[in-house]
Parts: sequence; C-alpha cells; structure tokens
Amino acid sequence: MEADLTPFVLLLVMTVSLLASVLTFYSGFGLGTLLLPVFALWFPLKEAVIMTAVVHLFNNLFKLVLVNKFIDRQILIRFGLPALGAAILGSLCLQWISEINIAYPVRIGPFHASLRVLNFILGLSIIIFGILEFYHFEKHSFGKRPLVLGGILSGFFGGLSGHQGVLRSAFLLKYHLSKEVFIGTGVAIACIVDIARLTMYSTDLSLVSGQSSYLLVAVSVTAAIVGAVVGNQFLKKVDINLVKKITATGIIIMGLAIMAGII
Repeated sequence: MEADLTPFVLLLVMTVSLLASVLTFYSGFGLGTLLLPVFALWFPLKEAVIMTAVVHLFNNLFKLVLVNKFIDRQILIRFGLPALGAAILGSLCLQWISEINIAYPVRIGPFHASLRVLNFILGLSIIIFGILEFYHFEKHSFGKRPLVLGGILSGFFGGLSGHQGVLRSAFLLKYHLSKEVFIGTGVAIACIVDIARLTMYSTDLSLVSGQSSYLLVAVSVTAAIVGAVVGNQFLKKVDINLVKKITATGIIIMGLAIMAGII
C-alpha cells in the first residue's frame, strides 16, 4: 500500500524512532510500543506490525554489536529459548486473528467506528502496555524463579504485537545484573524474538512493498540506529520518567483509536 509521505510524516517517524531507541536502552520502554501506532496511521494494521518488526530487528542487531560482550549466556538460554517458542505461537495467533474479517459497527452519538477483531486485540494490547509503562511496571520484579514464565509471556506478546520489553525487564530485574549485562542480555533476547516472529511473518512480507513502505522503514531504521548510539554514549544518567509518562499517555490514546477502528 502506498502512503502519502509528506515531510511531516517522515519527521514524525524519524523523531519517534530516535526517541524510542534511546528510551529502550534504559528500560522496558520499547521501540515497537511507540512505532506501531505511528505506522498504523498510514498503513493497514497488519502491515504496520510487520514494518515495526523489521525496524525493531535492525535496531536490536545494531545494539547487539555494541553490547554483545555483556550478555549473560545462562539467562539468555533459560529465558530466550521459551521466548523463541512463544514468539512463534504469538505470530501464529496474529496470522489467525488477521484472517477474521468480522466487523462490528459502533455508534456513540455522532461517533461512528468499525470494530474489528485484529484492531481490538492489538489496540487493547497497546493500551495495556501503555498503562504498564506509565506505572513503571518494568520496575516490578517477579523474583528469580520464573524465568521460563517470563520468556513465554515476553515472547508471546512479542510475536503477537511486538510488545516484549516491559515483561522482559520485570522478570530480569531481580537478578541484580549490572546495567551493562541487563541491557546486553535483554537485547540478545529481543533479537531472538524478532527473528522468530519475522520468520513467521515471512509469508506476509510482500505486504511491505512499494516506495513509501521502503522509505519509511529506511528512515525509521536509520533514526533508531542513531538513537542507539546516542543512548549508548551520552544519556546513561538522564531521568526519563517524565518523557515516559507523556509518551505512554499518547500510546494509550493511539491504542484506543486503533481499537475503535479510527486508525
């Protein structure tokens, strides 16, 4: 699908990608959480999910180059393998849900919308994870024992909608990892989930075709890489709580719009 990519659109995607890439270095706040609603403004929802996944993978691969020496391999295996299987399951669920073409008309006064299953589930997912970000859910710890459970939950939602960072951070928090090991291990796990879901999305990669799709993905990947460099070098002591609250509020609003079929 071709979209009208004005300079404003390109600037918006560039800004969101750069900001989200910086934020995700230090918290569960993810690139996909911010980028999916933005892509969905100009592309069909399933195509927006795939485009987000492509950007997310390239960004994580670049970050992996920067922080690979800090990976805790034992945690990577115990968390990453369940996440891999769950990501495949989540991706299959997305494929199945996207084939359900039932639409429910919604009318509230002058407001009209078409409620579809895919929009409802992904919109609800965005809202839930936006709320979790707002209340710093990534700082809540589940203790040391349920790494497998963390991998399953993080991987499943990563495969379904791309939202994996908050859950991953919450389950890894109690291991008292250094900041560098926490980031390095998290990035490695994210790469596993991204590769798994893009492998499952492969039959639908043809949806991401056309000059506008390629241009927007290229702009987003470039901006996200720049954000990763900035985050790695200069912003390790910046308090991002206010920024997170503002963006989480925006995410919740966008999730409601997606759920209602407005986007």
